[in-house]
Amino acid sequence: MQTSPTRRTTTASPHRTSSQTRGTPSGPPPFAIGRFSDNELVLFDEAKQESWIVYPPRSAYDFLPVRRPSKTITLVEHHPWAPLSVSTDHHLRPRDACLQHGLACPANTILQAAVDLGFDPFA
Repeated sequence: MQTSPTRRTTTASPHRTSSQTRGTPSGPPPFAIGRFSDNELVLFDEAKQESWIVYPPRSAYDFLPVRRPSKTITLVEHHPWAPLSVSTDHHLRPRDACLQHGLACPANTILQAAVDLGFDPFA
């Protein structure tokens, strides 16, 4: 299992413009990596004060079967940092994007950031 240093900042792929990866003209999205392992990738967006946790199908956590409808689904959990905020689960498949929000879902951007970091969110 590979673990990265906490809070390492990364940017999106140099092959994509900032508007392609985040929809903003101000530059590539900075994410601090909280954890990088086979079971999960945790990204922090300090500017937006939110966290994203990517659980690929290979994740072996006991709590995941009740939170995702199929073993082939990648679960992306969104955590706003505001007090009393509720976390949101996004279910994604490579061919369908987010099953609830489609291509407009911000979780799709998180998956692209994961791929840019060398994390396979669909294996």
